[in-house]
Amino acid sequence: DDLDIGEEAEAFRQGEPAGGGGDGAGGGERRPQGGERAIDAEGRAGGGGRAVVLHRPRRAFGGPPDLVTKALPAFHERLQERVRAARLTLKSEEAERFERYFRLLSRWNSQINLTALALKDFPAVTLDRLFVEPLIAAELVEDRPASWFDLGSGGGSPAIPLSVVRPSLRLTMVDSVSKKTAFLREAVRTAGLTDARVLTSRIEDLAASHAGRVDLVS
Repeated sequence: DDLDIGEEAEAFRQGEPAGGGGDGAGGGERRPQGGERAIDAEGRAGGGGRAVVLHRPRRAFGGPPDLVTKALPAFHERLQERVRAARLTLKSEEAERFERYFRLLSRWNSQINLTALALKDFPAVTLDRLFVEPLIAAELVEDRPASWFDLGSGGGSPAIPLSVVRPSLRLTMVDSVSKKTAFLREAVRTAGLTDARVLTSRIEDLAASHAGRVDLVS
């Protein structure tokens, strides 16, 4: 009979060692134990014993390794170049939070269509759209505890970068696609936003209950 390894197979699909074994995240394949035989990716089984379905590990949400696990010194340099070109300033702590958001966006965008912008090598047009334009908008927005709704938030810009530099605003990001709001919730945590929430909803469903109660809409 076949042996259903359940959670173990799922762990290997997510690139994690099952049962605490292996060499850490993305460890090697589980090898057949005594009395078991392996079934390869094409469904061929070796001789003798119970069959164990083996899965090669992969990184969750894919993405190039340098955009998933490593710091991006070139990102900071290019971002600050674009900020200076717009005659703006950006604190180092704010730039670090921008980088964390950008890395998360790069990871998720390989699986979910969050943005059509090119993310590899940080093109100037991408940095301008994702970060510089929200910084320009921030010049027109007072940092005070006002109610702010960002509609169709999708990949999180301009809402997340603007919230980083205007932390007193009470941000609500709205999107009707649950996969996108799952990303946005993770982005709120990753970017360290302290007064932001995410709603999975259609804009039409919010209009009646929030009419006259919102100070800023984007």
